[in-house]
Amino acid sequence: MESEQQVATLVAKGEEAAGQGNTYEARELFDEAMSIAMKLPSTEPERLKAVLATSTFYYRDLDRRVTACELAKRASDDAIAELDAMPEDTYQESTKLMAQLRDSLTEWCAEMQDE
Repeated sequence: MESEQQVATLVAKGEEAAGQGNTYEARELFDEAMSIAMKLPSTEPERLKAVLATSTFYYRDLDRRVTACELAKRASDDAIAELDAMPEDTYQESTKLMAQLRDSLTEWCAEMQDE
């Protein structure tokens, strides 16, 4: 199974486990997805999806807000740095996911400042 498909499958299973309240299993699945995803190019849509799902899980389900923000910021910064080298066939999807990461990061930082 190619890496992108493995990541997508693990993220989907992680989201399902989180939705069922099984945070231990969800964390294991998200962590495994991230270990594979981080080997993919920083602008690869499946990597960005994994970061978005994992950071959201850390923020909302585990209440590890700083970790979630650091993960999202690092992924966003890495992807922006590689923007010029982004394959044309994934450009639209990748930039959409990058915007979602940035929006989540902005929202989370604002929430943390309000507390």
